[in-house]
Amino acid sequence: MIKRTIVACFFLLACLAAPLAADIVVEDVAFDIKGATKQFVVAPYLDIEGRVVANEKELNAICKRAKQNLINLQIFSKVSCTWEYVDKKSGTSSATRKHARVKLSLVDHPTIWPIPVIRYDSNTGGKVGLKLKYPNAFGLLSMLQADLVYKNFRSNSMGAGTFETKLGLTRVPLFDRTSSFNTSLRYDLKNKQAVGTAEINIGFWGPWHTAMYGLGNVYVKKGYQSYQYGVGFSKSLSPLGLSGWYVSPRIKMQHEKRKSGLSHTLRLGSSFGRSTIDWHGYLREGWSVGAYYELKIPLKKEPKLSHYFSLQAQQHFLFKTVGLRYRVIAQVRSQGYGSIGSNMRGVLNSTSEGRRMQQGITANIDVDIPLFSWNASPVLAFMKSGEMHMFPFLDLGFSCNEKHSFNPVAFSTGVEFAVFFDRARSIKLSAIAGLNLSTITGLMPAKKMEKEFIISLSTFY
Repeated sequence: MIKRTIVACFFLLACLAAPLAADIVVEDVAFDIKGATKQFVVAPYLDIEGRVVANEKELNAICKRAKQNLINLQIFSKVSCTWEYVDKKSGTSSATRKHARVKLSLVDHPTIWPIPVIRYDSNTGGKVGLKLKYPNAFGLLSMLQADLVYKNFRSNSMGAGTFETKLGLTRVPLFDRTSSFNTSLRYDLKNKQAVGTAEINIGFWGPWHTAMYGLGNVYVKKGYQSYQYGVGFSKSLSPLGLSGWYVSPRIKMQHEKRKSGLSHTLRLGSSFGRSTIDWHGYLREGWSVGAYYELKIPLKKEPKLSHYFSLQAQQHFLFKTVGLRYRVIAQVRSQGYGSIGSNMRGVLNSTSEGRRMQQGITANIDVDIPLFSWNASPVLAFMKSGEMHMFPFLDLGFSCNEKHSFNPVAFSTGVEFAVFFDRARSIKLSAIAGLNLSTITGLMPAKKMEKEFIISLSTFY
């Protein structure tokens, strides 16, 4: 009898408490933006206004996610996202529903800098020049980039010395954020040959919240011209239970004009992936997967099909103040070949016999160790404060050549030292030393021990 009475009391209390449970509706978002950033381009990264949540804990989680989305852009020096209860704004409301206002505070980062481009690689060569990179052009979160670079890569198909100039504007909120405009001009000093390219992608929202875009590309050089155009779309797979995943099929038509005549190729491709990587200072946490497949169909009587597939997956772990990253890259192609050294530090980028890669997979493991930070440096303005990190690494590689026979296993190790600057977050100054352990153990034939040394001043996102 007593047991039944206790159960009945608990049931009665639950019934009385049910009407007291109050949903929370986000009435609006109050923006406080110090800088040029426009309010309407920030709103899509929030997805807050009008949402109804069950409790304060859920609302706190939504605000935390919105704040992290804006931090990941690496454009703002300060991001704050809080909320407060407010009176009902308009319309009818349940007696048990509460109303909240989200308060978002942003401070623009001075992200436009003329950046020296310096790279020396004992393996492939080097380049020097100037880059202008503005990740928040016109306050629209668009990326404006202009380059003037001299390249002297030994594997450069354009020759030993090439001047290249680029101008690009991406993430343009024309109809959605998929629009971009890019153009480049290269001049080969040795062969006295110029190559010009132009590319335009126009994005807009179509049915079912699908991002559609038009693709256009022109490639022109002496004795050769190439024109491409096509359409595609990017579709979220969340309705299928794959939250955050997307698929982007596309179709292109390519026309190539050579001295031998005109050819036409149908190119069918698709990308697929997802990213959950978050930035925490200069450390990262999360994972990403991206895959791309393309099939080329020459439009002639006896077409010889060719295809290309690539997959890249990486995982970032964060252990208090130390990070760990591993990355896997796989490539499969039916024509041509690359070098396994392209994705391995310390392994020479050679396509000699025993190193040609038509199918292959490489794995990179890095440990991210912050060494020290500084403040109030008297040197240059953008060097006023920053951090130095050390990255010990281990790289592994497996590949097949065009004869479909396995090449020797390659593995290398080394260390990278990198400097990041708080006032110019798009700049990374690094030095890398890698050693090909395969040449020491005799797994990979070589006349002498292989090593690679790289110094670069570049942008890293």
